[in-house]
Order: sequence, then C-alpha cells, then structure tokens
Amino acid sequence: MKKKMIALMMASLVAMQLTACGSAQTAPAAEPAQAVETPAQAVEEVTEAVAEPAEETVGLANPWRDCTEEEANAACARLFKAPEDAVVNGWRMMDAQNGESPLVEMDFRLNGVDFTARAQQGAAEDADISGMNYEWTVTNDVTFANWGEGNMQGTVSRNIADDWTVDLATWYDVEVGIAYSLSAEAADLEGFDIQAVVEAMYAGAEEEVSELPVEEETADGVLGGYLLASDKDKIGTTDENGLLYTVIYAGAFGDTFMNVSGSMSYKNSPDQDTVSVSDDVLHAFVIDENTQFQMLGGEDGPEEVTLEEFCENFNNCLESGLYFEATVSGGVCTLVTIAS
Repeated sequence: MKKKMIALMMASLVAMQLTACGSAQTAPAAEPAQAVETPAQAVEEVTEAVAEPAEETVGLANPWRDCTEEEANAACARLFKAPEDAVVNGWRMMDAQNGESPLVEMDFRLNGVDFTARAQQGAAEDADISGMNYEWTVTNDVTFANWGEGNMQGTVSRNIADDWTVDLATWYDVEVGIAYSLSAEAADLEGFDIQAVVEAMYAGAEEEVSELPVEEETADGVLGGYLLASDKDKIGTTDENGLLYTVIYAGAFGDTFMNVSGSMSYKNSPDQDTVSVSDDVLHAFVIDENTQFQMLGGEDGPEEVTLEEFCENFNNCLESGLYFEATVSGGVCTLVTIAS
C-alpha cells in the first residue's frame, strides 16, 4: 500500500511538470521591455514643452538724479537755502521733460525732523510739485515773512493719522514764476511750525538774482540776447568790436507770462539796428494764447512749437549760444524764437 501511494504521488508530480511546460509553449511572446521614464525626466520634458521665451524685464528709469547745489541754483533763478543748524542730506534734480522745467529738491534734517523742499521755475501757479498725495485734515492760508518782501501768500496743510503726521507748505513767486513746497513727516508734529521753517529758508537777499530790477517789457519792439549762462559775468562789458554783450542765463514761462533774466538788446523793428542794450534785469513779458513760439535754423525752415516744447528747448539751450528773440506788439509778445 505504501508503494502504491508513492507511485501515485510520483505520477501526479510528472503531470504537473508536463502541464507547466505546455503552458510555456503556448503563451504569446512577451513584448520588448520599454525604458521607464524617471520623474525628473518627465518634469524636464513638460517644462520644455510649455516654456515660452523669457521676456526681458525692463524697470522704470528713475527720473531723479543727484546734483550739486550749484546745479540746483542754475536751474532755479531764486532758490531756497537750508535753515541755520539744518543738516543737508543731499540735492536732487528731475531734469526737464514733457515741456516742463527741471524740478529741484533739497533734503535736510532739523531738530530731529526730516524735510523735503522742492522748487520748479516755470511751473503753473496752481501746480502741485510736492508729491504729497494726502487728504488734508486742515489747510490754512498764510503769509510768509521774508519771501516777497514779507507779503508772500501761501498755504499750510496737515494730515493727521493714527500714528503719523504730515505737514505741507506751498507758495508761488509770481515775480519769477517759481513754485515751492516744503514737507515734513513724523510720528508727532505737535507744536511744530512749518511756516517758521519756510521763512528761515529765504535766500533771496543773499542771491544776486533776487536783487534784479524788473523791466516790464510792454513797449513795441524786438528784444534779443544769446543763451549762454556761463557768460553771465560778461554782462556790462564789451567784446573785441566794442559791442556790449547780450547774455540770457535764466527764464521762466507760464500761461500768461515769460520772464527772462539777463541783458538784452532792443530795436524798434526786426530790420533796424540795435538801439540800446539793457543792464542785467529781469525782463517781464506778457504772453497769451496767440503768442507764436518757433525754432529757427533747421533745413525745413521755422518749426512751430508749443509753449511747453519751447520752455523745454529754452532750458536745454541755456549753454548753447543760440539767439533768443521776442517781438512785442500792443504790450504782448506776438512771436518768440530761438535761432541758430
């Protein structure tokens, strides 16, 4: 019996082996193995598929540049000064653009408070050059001492927040067409008097230009001079031919006025010889919407420009030696030109 059991077991084992062999012979051939893509390769391929050429990032150019106090004074005929005991942190300038004159800025610190003072010659009387965009809690009309012989009108404003206070003073010198602002910010400005700081910034009495006599140019005729600020010291002297120098070194423009500082020649009509040459004065002209502004000397003849464009050209040409001329008729400038 034992031998029969062993025989049956042996037979079963052989049958299982034969079945296994048959299955191996009839099964379909396995497909060739394919390479398995790693996660890193997959990410790389997807990135390459969807990536677009990177655009060059172009930042906005800073319109401000550092400048010297001398440059600031050259850009503004009647500039302020730092109050006594103030520490000046620097001067900056936004050069002439879009028909506007350069904007001058002085940063200083006084009694623990930081200040920013700005001035722009030729700005409109209602222009806001301060850059302070606040809802003002209070605004008062004031009269600044020293400025304008003690009769300078202006405003003083204050914004009061939970933990911060901002003060702003603004004023405008109509005589030379210059807008001014002074701002201060601090956690607490209680008892602070920004009006007194403005009055301490007046430098006119110490600046030669502030003492210029004003000549109201309302008589009919033609006035002219060379745009050459570096020759300012030659005013009142003669050249090798014995002729008095005519030099223009500063100017300011508004909607109804044009102020030109320097020495100018005068003649009754364009084809007449010079009748007289002025001293160093501020020539105050009247302009209106009919005044024409032209650039002369180009190949295509006179180029008509706007007041804003002419103002920009004027400031850019103050060291050019080009000739500036204004024609007055009926008390108003009818034609203003710059010629090569």
